[in-house]
Amino acid sequence: MIKLLLIFILIFSSLNAEEFTGDKKTACEVIMCLTASGNRPQECEPPIKKFFKIRAKKWKDTIKKRKKFLRKCPVGEGNEDNKELKKLTSFLASLDGSCEEKDLNKPEINREMDNNESLVDELRVPPKLNKSCQGLVNSVFTNMKPKYTCRYTKWYTRSDWNRGYSLESISKAEYDAIEDPAQKVYTEENYNELEDGTVLERTYFRKTMVEKNCWVIR
Repeated sequence: MIKLLLIFILIFSSLNAEEFTGDKKTACEVIMCLTASGNRPQECEPPIKKFFKIRAKKWKDTIKKRKKFLRKCPVGEGNEDNKELKKLTSFLASLDGSCEEKDLNKPEINREMDNNESLVDELRVPPKLNKSCQGLVNSVFTNMKPKYTCRYTKWYTRSDWNRGYSLESISKAEYDAIEDPAQKVYTEENYNELEDGTVLERTYFRKTMVEKNCWVIR
């Protein structure tokens, strides 16, 4: 982290010493934004977007093009700091995506066949980090600490995901044992018509909110 801090100081001092424009400025912004911990400022979106648009037909050529772009940030020319910057740019060029809370909390989709032989979608926030984020977390160049905060890793139907909660059918005893009133749901239906009136049947449910913001980065 000392090396990374030194690189940041050099970048900031370079930006202050000379008003960079174009790719020089963008390259420096990308380096700082990709290695920043926590949620990045809105100003980071344009440079990062431009960086990940740099592509070639082959992945190895994409990495080469991205390295070349990042090294337009003129920091530590000809000294030891330049070596560290080269290591950093080589690492960043190999990423296939950024690591932000909004990206980590995007649902993954599992498509399966139901009993009627129809394809149905199940969704959840993935409990494991994507490859790029795991690389950033393990890197000596960052200090990211993502944490999965949700209690469940269960899959939700698309309808449950869209409405924000699921309903689990339970017994009357299980229903009565629930302490949180917000989790208690029941329905009443006409069950049987008798001479002395209508008998109602209750169906009991446990309501569970769908957790959509599971990842927090500190």
